[in-house]
Amino acid sequence: DVKEALQTAATISPQLTQAGALGAMARARVQAGDMAGALQIATTIPDKYLKDSALGGIVYAQARAGDVKGALQTAAMISNEVIKAGTLPRIAVAQTKAGAHAAAAETFSQILQLAAAMSHMPTRARLLEKIAEAQATVGDIREALQTTATISDQGAQASALRAIAEAQAKASDTKGALKTAGMI
Repeated sequence: DVKEALQTAATISPQLTQAGALGAMARARVQAGDMAGALQIATTIPDKYLKDSALGGIVYAQARAGDVKGALQTAAMISNEVIKAGTLPRIAVAQTKAGAHAAAAETFSQILQLAAAMSHMPTRARLLEKIAEAQATVGDIREALQTTATISDQGAQASALRAIAEAQAKASDTKGALKTAGMI
């Protein structure tokens, strides 16, 4: 029961330990498929970063389940721009799977702008990696390769190229998959 969990968490001290416990409870609710309960718990987490991390996990689950509207609403609650940006590729994939191609294109455009504005290069590289992987997942191989070309970190670039090659292989594009794999 969510109410009992919140009451129990309120007795935990110090606050960071309480935040960690609430985060674990929110993850358990997500695993149980109870997004409403997970949101109820996550919004009570006193530590902003842990709260945003929990909300990010909920966005992932909502997007995976095809709940694009819920994922967008939950993502809007995230104050940490890096965490929020990290959820957007999954939302774009869910939008594409739902047939909302224009919305997905807008989401991809928004994420690419966020990545371009990031000054911390390792974070930027990991976000670009996620974007390229999401683009490949939805079949936008040309865009995924273009995104990958902008990744400065060799490890992140190799990971993105691997994901693109896998997507090509799944789509029976063996020649393209071999060419992409050769770029790693």
